Amino acid sequence: MENTNLGNPVSLKRVTVSDIEADLKRLKPKRSVGNDGVPPYTCKAYGELITQPLTHISNIILDTFLYPYDWAVSKAVPIPKNEHLEEV
Repeated sequence: MENTNLGNPVSLKRVTVSDIEADLKRLKPKRSVGNDGVPPYTCKAYGELITQPLTHISNIILDTFLYPYDWAVSKAVPIPKNEHLEEV
């Protein structure tokens, strides 16, 4: 197969609905949230509604190598491992 995207020599496998469904099933139903504020149990509960849009968005990102800025932002929260929290 000829690479028609000469500006980008990397090609990635497209995401399928089955891929997203499998990923949603593997989510642990914990209460912690990411930067989006959505807990994993919500994604699991609404999996049937969000699978198609997530597949579409994922493939656009893979095709264009562009993604929302907020998805690149992370938040590191230190977790002290000693009993003397006032020393941290």
